[in-house]
Amino acid sequence: MDFTVVQRFRCTPDEYWARSRGVEFDRALALASQVEFEPLERRGNVERSRVTQIGELPAVAQKALGARKFQYVQEVEEREAEHATHWKILPDVMADRVICSGTTKIRASAEGCERVVSGTITVKIPLVGGTIERYIGETVQTGYQRAESTIRRFVEKA
Repeated sequence: MDFTVVQRFRCTPDEYWARSRGVEFDRALALASQVEFEPLERRGNVERSRVTQIGELPAVAQKALGARKFQYVQEVEEREAEHATHWKILPDVMADRVICSGTTKIRASAEGCERVVSGTITVKIPLVGGTIERYIGETVQTGYQRAESTIRRFVEKA
């Protein structure tokens, strides 16, 4: 399953990039997205964090994955010169069957800038993979929507 989320902000890409970095921003974003967030050791230009969704997975996903909640390590490789990141989600369970990755790009727009998040979610579990993909996709996209006002508060400073 592929997805794209576009959000617009009243600031330049440089301002967005500078203001959307750091633990304070990450914690505020996690709270708004309804996930628990724990920073892990950084590896070069790759930020790492442990993320746990607060809500429980649907029953079919719990049974297939053997877990009540979706927990994962998120790796975000920063490409500062491009105002972009490449991200990967490494699930705690069935990491070989649940594959999530994508990019986030900040680009100029008429009003300021756009944050474009594109990703792919693949769940290779017979019979229920598509259902789990849709659930993860909906959860991820809802998290981005919930986080938009928090991002705005940080990046649209006067």
